[in-house]
Amino acid sequence: FLSLVNTTVGVLVWRVATGERIGGPLPRLNAQFARAPDPFSATADFLAVKSQADNSLSILDVRSGKLGGPMQHPGPIWGVAFSPDERLVASASGGMNAVHLWDRVTGKEVREPLPHRTITRGATFTNDGRQILTWSRMSSYLWDVATGRQVTSFVGGNDIDPAIFSPDQRRVATLASGDVRVFDRETGALLIEPITGAAMFQLQSISFTADGRYLIAAKPGNPLALRVWPVPPTTQEPAPVWLTRLAAVLAGGEIDERGLLAERAFDVSIFDEIRAELAALPDDAAYAEWGRWFLADR
Repeated sequence: FLSLVNTTVGVLVWRVATGERIGGPLPRLNAQFARAPDPFSATADFLAVKSQADNSLSILDVRSGKLGGPMQHPGPIWGVAFSPDERLVASASGGMNAVHLWDRVTGKEVREPLPHRTITRGATFTNDGRQILTWSRMSSYLWDVATGRQVTSFVGGNDIDPAIFSPDQRRVATLASGDVRVFDRETGALLIEPITGAAMFQLQSISFTADGRYLIAAKPGNPLALRVWPVPPTTQEPAPVWLTRLAAVLAGGEIDERGLLAERAFDVSIFDEIRAELAALPDDAAYAEWGRWFLADR
């Protein structure tokens, strides 16, 4: 973590963990730090700074105090992200309802903006920098950075902010009007039913735990409000037998030899049978934790 402190000589930058001053004094800018998952680059050598006066974005070299840019936008700048190698800067702008990709050194756009239907809110790069996840009020997309081609769309919810990757980069989660959704990164398929009710807590952020097993939604402030949900793991293994049985019960039928859904009546006691089967499984068995949670109130 870094701390920015205004002083009479300018802005000083400190590393919180060690107390080491790593930058400054920097100029006292008539601007504000860009809103983003993190306005700093990966090494914390660069800081995104936006000006509301002319909708421009500048990149501040934390150690030298040199200001690069400005990168002009047609409207307000809502979010900024650096690529992992710090060569590119992505900015979400409301003027064109688009995300812009800039060369950090030259301050020039590297391609046509990535279009959205509504005001864009933010962006974040994949760990390898090859793809970028963007979100607007009503949509979120995955793009190929090199070509600008849309790879996947994640449909559902209004007023999306933010969208994030899971630690293994295989899932995407969104917070939209208080509802949380989890998608498969490659297909865009919804992996679980939308998690509702977060709006009543005025939750404003979401994050995965480091192991990717839980999703946390938070409302900053005092008191701090948190909600935690288990998330099904991504797995290449075939669906366990108990899961296909549960799906058949919930669907009210089974797939016949023709590949069609044939209606069938089930006894509710099957829920108890599946619960017992889940109780006997190890905690790290595929979908076991999710299955226990799903059947807890049924």
